[in-house]
Amino acid sequence: AAINVALPSGTLGTLRVTVAQGVATNERTVEAVGSIPNDTSPRAKQRIRVTLIKFKFLTPPAALSVRGELQVGGNTLIDSRADGSCGNKMGTFTTGLTEVQGGSAEVYGRDGNNDANQYTGAPIPDIAQSQPTAVFDQYLLTDEDMAALKSYAKSQGTYYQGNVEFSASNTMPNGVIFVDTVSGAPMSNSSDPNDQANVTIHGNAPASADGIFHGWLIINGRLSISGNLQMWGYGYVMNDLTYSGTGTGQIVGAMLSRNIQDTSSTTIDTNTGGN
Repeated sequence: AAINVALPSGTLGTLRVTVAQGVATNERTVEAVGSIPNDTSPRAKQRIRVTLIKFKFLTPPAALSVRGELQVGGNTLIDSRADGSCGNKMGTFTTGLTEVQGGSAEVYGRDGNNDANQYTGAPIPDIAQSQPTAVFDQYLLTDEDMAALKSYAKSQGTYYQGNVEFSASNTMPNGVIFVDTVSGAPMSNSSDPNDQANVTIHGNAPASADGIFHGWLIINGRLSISGNLQMWGYGYVMNDLTYSGTGTGQIVGAMLSRNIQDTSSTTIDTNTGGN
């Protein structure tokens, strides 16, 4: 039904708003039509139409999720015990094998005990390996999700393309950082490998005064992190991920490596710090 738009001197006109299903299941098309003096015999009419997207909240199954193999070495600490707000999370969740190298690396899930590197256990293991790809793929972003994040990053000035190096001289602003392919085209398993983003992050890269990057990293390609990066948030990497932390380097949140093209394993290794 039309809604009357009133002024102190009388009725200005009418406003009619309709909401319809969009192209995707998480989209709604909202149309507002204003008419003067009414919508049955208008002398003037204005129509505004927008598409609203309900973006999915990212809830990966583990602190580190990898579609492929994973190698964990050095003094790495992957720990999901502290936060149960999103349910019981595993330490790692992979579709391939997970290898914990050396005696210092520790992986903990929120399994109710303080024993590290358990491949079995109730209610969950610390390390879940060789998991079905169909289960893993439930946690992936769709092309529509990626396009929405890309658009948002552009609006915030946090959109980049191609080869990007974040460091003390090229710092990372807080928020959603989206690093796209060289061409700006979506990345798939048949994309030109030379088109994917290649992102490196070194220590002291966050622009925030507290020295911590707060936000999401969305990488349409490869990501390599080294040094004492401090990050609170979520990282989503379309291809492979390499993390070599030192000093006070740590990621508080979660990371997911999709490995859409590469068959090489994701490598997490810290020499003097934790993750």
